[in-house]
Amino acid sequence: MGSTILQRLITLVLHIENVNVINTHDLVNKFIGVDSDGKITRNFKIQYGQTLPEIENILNQANKKITLVSRLSKDHIDYRNDKNVEKFYEFVTKFFPKLISCDRENVFELVLSLAIKAKSDVYNVFKQEDRKAIEQVADIDERYFIQKLKGYIAYRDWIKNNFPNTTKITYENIITNTDAILTEITGYEDTLKNYFGFPMSDILRFQFDDSNLNDKEKHALHTYESLCDTLIKDGTLRVVPMKNSSLQEKKQRIKNFDRCLKIFYQYTRNLNFIDQSKATYDYWNQKQLVSS
Repeated sequence: MGSTILQRLITLVLHIENVNVINTHDLVNKFIGVDSDGKITRNFKIQYGQTLPEIENILNQANKKITLVSRLSKDHIDYRNDKNVEKFYEFVTKFFPKLISCDRENVFELVLSLAIKAKSDVYNVFKQEDRKAIEQVADIDERYFIQKLKGYIAYRDWIKNNFPNTTKITYENIITNTDAILTEITGYEDTLKNYFGFPMSDILRFQFDDSNLNDKEKHALHTYESLCDTLIKDGTLRVVPMKNSSLQEKKQRIKNFDRCLKIFYQYTRNLNFIDQSKATYDYWNQKQLVSS
């Protein structure tokens, strides 16, 4: 939904503002521990290695002077199939002072992206080779597309039923109005813009395509990437994937794009929380799709 980029940017803001912070990433799919200083540690090689009460116990032992930026994923919760999961939801609601839910304005692009990732077996883009693998996908599984569309609807219900008082943020706002969103969440104004010398939304675009940057833009991108690398090495951050493709690029590449769009329109026609008119708006390029 956008939680990976949002976690990273919040962590960067807090770090720059001299807040002692750790991004644990997801709470329930790996293995977390706590060291002698009360600092959360993470073992990403162990999958689903703890019960929910064990995770609660570890978090309760954590140093309260260290801010935790964490994610709770419905997909991982569903995969675990724990009993009494509602008790864990209650714990999370009390333990974390601020809860944020990520949503989508262009639900069609989200579901299309998930279907493309599944076909390519590349779920996050870290380097150009990953992007090239995704670019090889010429069509998607329409049944999987529908499955993921149903999954998005279930996700919204999950948030509504278990975390009704979250601060709601859309992915589209994160990538187009980045600094204002981070100010709203953290209370720190224009931290990344001041630190890197460009609006953070521009930095994200420099990262997406660095082929024609001037020296000032290259320096800003290098500063951003160097900071991320440093925080990954010291355990503050986990990973820094990048945007894989715009909606316009997906339209040009995916042969059954129009069929998927028709399926989307038909399936969501009675869902008033999905604005179908946004399905053909490319938020990355901030313009309507151009027919090919």
